[in-house]
Amino acid sequence: MSQPPAQCLLIGVDGGSRDAISPLAAYPPFAVQATDSPHADQVDYWVDLYEPLHATGIVSGTSDSPAGRKIESAARLAASRRNMKVAAIEDYPGNYFDVPGAHTDLLIAESIFSGKLYRERLGSACPPIAIYCSARYDHYRAEAEALRLATQASWRRQQQAAPGILWAGQPESRDCLETLRRIAPAVTALGAMLLIKAHPRDRSHPQGVYTRLLQSLGVDHSDVTGLSVAQSLALAPRLIITQFSSVAVEAGFYGIPALHLVYCDVGGASLQRKKGFEVPPYCLSGAGFYLKRAGSELDMLRTALCDEAARKSVIGCFDDFFATRGIVTPALADHLARLMGLSSTFSTIIRGLV
Repeated sequence: MSQPPAQCLLIGVDGGSRDAISPLAAYPPFAVQATDSPHADQVDYWVDLYEPLHATGIVSGTSDSPAGRKIESAARLAASRRNMKVAAIEDYPGNYFDVPGAHTDLLIAESIFSGKLYRERLGSACPPIAIYCSARYDHYRAEAEALRLATQASWRRQQQAAPGILWAGQPESRDCLETLRRIAPAVTALGAMLLIKAHPRDRSHPQGVYTRLLQSLGVDHSDVTGLSVAQSLALAPRLIITQFSSVAVEAGFYGIPALHLVYCDVGGASLQRKKGFEVPPYCLSGAGFYLKRAGSELDMLRTALCDEAARKSVIGCFDDFFATRGIVTPALADHLARLMGLSSTFSTIIRGLV
C-alpha cells in the first residue's frame, strides 16, 4: 500500500487567524486542519493526529482569544515534540506569541515594524522572521480595481444623502462605548449616518447597549452587525471609524479610508496592552487617519470625511503599505514549502527575508 503524500497542516482558530493561513490551502501540499475537536487544546491530541496525516510540518495562526491560543499552543508543542517544522503567520501586528517548550522555525510578519516589535519583545527567543504583506488580503487585491469603481459609483449616487460612516467595534465593550460617546457629537454635527458593526466577541452588543447609547445621544444610526464585512462595505460608507479592527484594512481595498480612535486611555491603551503599540503601524505610514487625544474629534472627522486631498493621500499610502497591486500567496507558499522540505512549483512574486 502506497504511503500518502507528505503535507503541511494549516492550523488556525480565531477568524483572523484562519484568514491569515487559509489562502495557502489553494497550493498543495498545504491542507487546512479542523480545530473543532473538544480535545484540540491537548498536546496528545495533535501528537496522535500528525502521523496518520503524514504531516511534515505545520503553519499556525496567531489567534488572540484565550481558547484560540490554547489550541494553537498545543498544536505547536506537539509538532515540536515530533521534530516537525513549525511556521507561524501573524494576522495582526503583535499577535505572535511564544510557546515555552515549542520551537518556531519561521515567523511570517506583515511589515518591518512587526519584525522590530517581536525582536524587542522576545529577544533571543525571537524566531527567524520573513516579511510578507498579509496574504489574507489577496482576494481583495485581485478585486481592488472593481471594488473601488463600484464604491465610487455608489458615492456618486449618494451625493444628496447623509454620508455613511461604518463603525467597526472591538471585543472590549467599555472601550467601544467610550469611543462612541466621544465621537458621537462630531458625527451629529456633520449630519452623518452611523452604521454600527459590533465585534463577534462583544458580549454587550446583544443586550442592545449601543442602540440605547446612540439613541440617548441623538445619533442617526443603523445596526449592520448581522451583515458580513463584504456586505457592510458594499453599502459604500464614506469612512470607517474604529479603534484597530481589521475591517479598516479591508475597507482600504474598496478605497474607503479609516479613522482610528486610539485614545491614550481607551482604544490606544488596549492596543498597547494587547499588541505592544498604541497606533496601528500602517497609520504611522500615512495609510490611515488616527486620533490619540480627546478634544479634536470634529476637526479630525471633518478632514477624514470631507477633505478629498487628505483622503486620496491616505489611500495612496495604503496602496504602498499593503501592496495592493500584487498577489502575495504564491511566493509565501513557495517559501514555506521549501522550509518544510516539500516540493513546489509556485511562482515567486513577493519575497523578503530579514
